[in-house]
Amino acid sequence: MLRHQIHTGAYDDGLPAEQDLAAEFFVSRNTVREALTVLANEGLIDRGRKVGTHVAVRKYDHGLDALVGLKETFKDYGEVRNEVRAVLHLAAPPDAALRAPRCAPRRSP
Repeated sequence: MLRHQIHTGAYDDGLPAEQDLAAEFFVSRNTVREALTVLANEGLIDRGRKVGTHVAVRKYDHGLDALVGLKETFKDYGEVRNEVRAVLHLAAPPDAALRAPRCAPRRSP
């Protein structure tokens, strides 16, 4: 819920104190601290002693909020071509080969 509110711009002036968030969401302060730690690790918030918790300033617009292909991602950087440069058939490492499901060999048309 906090992540969603951060993305919608609900906390432009900073997040409320832990005890206020705990009361708002009917959870313990420990739960709020864990949630804030997760959000800090994701880079969404910055926390500091005596300065509080604030939404982190985005250093660049990474566009990870939408699923797009490579070509769409780099459309503003000039022409992007996707092409297969090489095809190699490699044997799986023995431990992976033992765990792989067995399938019938391919038949040529």
